[in-house]
Amino acid sequence: MNRFFLKNINSPKQAFACLGDIYKFFLSCPYNEVILDFSRVRWIESHFSALLFAIEILCNDNDKKIVYDELTSNVRDVFERIGLLRSDSSCERNVRNIIPLKFFNVEDENSSREFAKYTEINFCRILSISEVSVVLENIRDEILDGMNELFSNAELHAKAERGIVTAGQFFPKKKKFDFVIVDLGIGFQECIQNSKRIDDPSFSITPSAAIEWGFQDGNTTRRGDIPGGLGLKSLKSFIVKNRGALSVFSHGGFWSYTKGTTEKVEMECNLPLTVIVVEVKTDKI
Repeated sequence: MNRFFLKNINSPKQAFACLGDIYKFFLSCPYNEVILDFSRVRWIESHFSALLFAIEILCNDNDKKIVYDELTSNVRDVFERIGLLRSDSSCERNVRNIIPLKFFNVEDENSSREFAKYTEINFCRILSISEVSVVLENIRDEILDGMNELFSNAELHAKAERGIVTAGQFFPKKKKFDFVIVDLGIGFQECIQNSKRIDDPSFSITPSAAIEWGFQDGNTTRRGDIPGGLGLKSLKSFIVKNRGALSVFSHGGFWSYTKGTTEKVEMECNLPLTVIVVEVKTDKI
């Protein structure tokens, strides 16, 4: 059987678990085509399309193809507006609240500049329609610089040669916007171990502890004249002040911060990718 049935996804942690199941399924599937059946899914937040696109890349690396099937009209509309699926309709769709799905080829020397332009244009547009445009200058230093640092470090330290995928969505009624960045690099654990084992060959750390390590003051993977670290501290600082949320998955490790509570756990899905989901409260900026 080459058909995988998805269920409703209501949180980043559920999304990571679902993707882990999909990844395990296609690795064991003897067929070249893997069908993702959405007949049991009534709604999905559009920014999770970045995770599905990353799974497509992993499938292609294994000479397999993903097919989306049995999509409800709501789910199809979400995927077409975000850019995961092409629309056959000639009518103009409402993409006002969408930060479109985009793939960045990190082997392109202009990828960092393209990402910076993409985030600035889309974040500023979202914030302007959320009626907080008067403080755009204040959030650029904290959100945009933090996201740009994450991207640069994914290029430099995580060795994300297979690319980086991003997407986002604004929720006017909930007064928040979510942004997802996915890199298909070596992950926090290997990145930190590679750095620390230069001085301590026996150094070892679990995937979730590696994520937590990246948030702690004084910790960095920077070596000598090589710039940058993991790019997490400034982002978390803003999220704490904003009362938003931050979820990170990396090669089986999960870490999250929401409402003053931190969760750290090893998940039973060793997906070879790193995902950062940022939730910004637009009424708290």
